[in-house]
Amino acid sequence: MNKIVGEDKIVNIDLIIPNTWNPKESIEESTENKEHYEAIKNEIEKKGLFEAITVRKLKDKYEILDGYHRWTACKELGYTEIRVNDLGKIDDKLARAITLIKEQKKVPISELKVAEIVGWFRDEGTEEEDVKDLLGYSDKEFEEYTELFDFDWDDYEDSEDVLEENQKEEEIVCPKCGHKFFK
Repeated sequence: MNKIVGEDKIVNIDLIIPNTWNPKESIEESTENKEHYEAIKNEIEKKGLFEAITVRKLKDKYEILDGYHRWTACKELGYTEIRVNDLGKIDDKLARAITLIKEQKKVPISELKVAEIVGWFRDEGTEEEDVKDLLGYSDKEFEEYTELFDFDWDDYEDSEDVLEENQKEEEIVCPKCGHKFFK
């Protein structure tokens, strides 16, 4: 199988079309989806589009394989041109596979590492409002990461030891099968 190498380019936004198989829920499907979309749009409005839309070439158009919400936000914000990663002329089978691969193969984010980064900003003297603005976090998100960063893991480990000791003291063994239960 040949390796696909895309070409980054700037194209007229009106030459880009969505695909018909996007596996993501629609923006209108839930309040959570709408809020997530608005966060994407707000981020693009403040900082610009820094992640290209992945497309394939279809006749005189480009079809989106990944980046529908970013493309939609850019259209709503009045962009006339947009940065794309053009994978060229690829068949339907590969196009659909790429859409799923780009979505499903994402490595989950470590909440602890995010908290460390948020804490780093604070330790560097960055104002709270500046951190929230830079990262695009709500007050609640920022507070949760700050609390996680400040959490004393030694206290947690000590409390786990106490819990295990208490459980061992209240262990009940089934006389028929020998299964251990905790009271």
